[in-house]
Amino acid sequence: MTASAAARARSSRTAWLAVTSRIKQLTYLSTVAVVLGNESAADESADVRTACPTRDLGRAYADGHAAAKWAGEVLLREAHERFGLPVAVFRSNLILAHPRHRGRFNVSDVFTRLVLSLLAHALHARPPLVRSGLTQT
Repeated sequence: MTASAAARARSSRTAWLAVTSRIKQLTYLSTVAVVLGNESAADESADVRTACPTRDLGRAYADGHAAAKWAGEVLLREAHERFGLPVAVFRSNLILAHPRHRGRFNVSDVFTRLVLSLLAHALHARPPLVRSGLTQT
């Protein structure tokens, strides 16, 4: 099973659980990559099926992730229409760990790798000298 298919399966199970017994509110963390190339669809309240009716799976970085998130949004829109499932969609751009989770990061993330490379090679800015006469060591 591909990562994209696994993500769709998880979205399906989550939606199914949200509509069994009693309806539960569902919050879906998507990605802005869902609407790349169609900035008019960037509003999270817009119906992704109308704004972006298809999603081509290319070979660019994270295309599979964006396609899986698009499929999840489509599935949840349909669950909202068929079962009245209340869904809130948030399309994030960049998510980093909270400082209390120091040392945890996504190794495959381009931004994280850039920052780690800068730190590893000491290519970061040095703090300014304190004006009280102390010198930097």
